[in-house]
Amino acid sequence: MSDQAASLRAWAASQERDKAPEAAPTAPSCKQQLVVIGLPSPTYDECQRLCAPVLQRWQANGRRWVGDAAEWGFIAASLEGHDWSELASEHARWALWIDNDMQSFRRAYSHLKHLAKTQKVQQIIALHPPMQSRRGLLSNLQSAAKQFLGIQLLVFAE
Repeated sequence: MSDQAASLRAWAASQERDKAPEAAPTAPSCKQQLVVIGLPSPTYDECQRLCAPVLQRWQANGRRWVGDAAEWGFIAASLEGHDWSELASEHARWALWIDNDMQSFRRAYSHLKHLAKTQKVQQIIALHPPMQSRRGLLSNLQSAAKQFLGIQLLVFAE
């Protein structure tokens, strides 16, 4: 794992970025790595702040596949600063951050369209803050992803 993280850090350092944030490496002790797209600010700290509580919530609710939520590492990927095709070749687990603001559908769908162009990721986990109902935003996004992009958006009931 550390070799993969080292090569990702080396690649990120060699890229010329004026406004694109750097993908932060994950801790070598992480057993699972999750590439996260759709973040308001695609940095490791933001990714950790928003996504770790979701995995902790799922673990507490008995989702056994999560295992120990603390053993997950995150790679924050931005539209501008990363080769998603390369990331998809290196990492099998992807997640889409979906906020609960008015622009969430547009932002999330834009990221899904970009991901669909890689033709390498067919499933992606929906990470989101607690929501009253999955009807509406999450269901619409799940349907659009499947129907128009061929991507299965995995939405877990709370």
